[in-house]
Order: sequence, then C-alpha cells, then structure tokens
Amino acid sequence: EAKIGIGYQLEVNTQGRTKTVLFRNGVEVATVLQDGAFPIRYVGGHAPYTPRRTLIALMKQKGVVRATINGKEIIRFEDPEPLPVDRIGVGGYRTRINFSEIVVREFPAEE
Repeated sequence: EAKIGIGYQLEVNTQGRTKTVLFRNGVEVATVLQDGAFPIRYVGGHAPYTPRRTLIALMKQKGVVRATINGKEIIRFEDPEPLPVDRIGVGGYRTRINFSEIVVREFPAEE
C-alpha cells in the first residue's frame, strides 16, 4: 500500500496556483513560482487550464529528478541520496481535470 509522503511527489498548481513543488519523503526540496510564462496556467471556467492538453512528466535517472510540463523543464533536483522508486501514483484533489493517456516508462537499469 502506497503511503503519502514516501518517495518523490510533484504538486503542480499548489498553494493557490502560485507554485509547483517537488517533495522528497514529504519534505519540500525544490520549488518553482508560476508566472505568466509557466507552461500551464489557470484561466477558470469549464476548461480551467490552458493549454487544454498538458503533458506532465516526473523522471528520475540515477540521482537526478526532473519535472517537465509540455516539454519544458520546470524543476531539476540532484538528490545526494536517491530514493529507490518502484511505485507510481497519479491523482488530483479538487483539480477539475481529467487524467488520460497515462504512460509509465522504465529507463535502462542504473549502473
């Protein structure tokens, strides 16, 4: 059973849609403020985010954890003690977003 606060967690549009935050075992390790140039923006209404289709990725290779939105790197964290990753989860809380086309890719084994 997955436990909240264990592993890496990415929160997009958190804290009043002002920040995106990467957590490591429940501790904030990297933050980016969302300005007008951020690759996803809240505009309200029936389709509250623009662009309407957004690709969000959280990737770990060796000790580097990267978050990208629509191909633009928004967070890069070099973890001095990388966590083992063997589970993933996708979720949203009061997001008014539909999740679709979820893809899990495994990178070649780390040496």
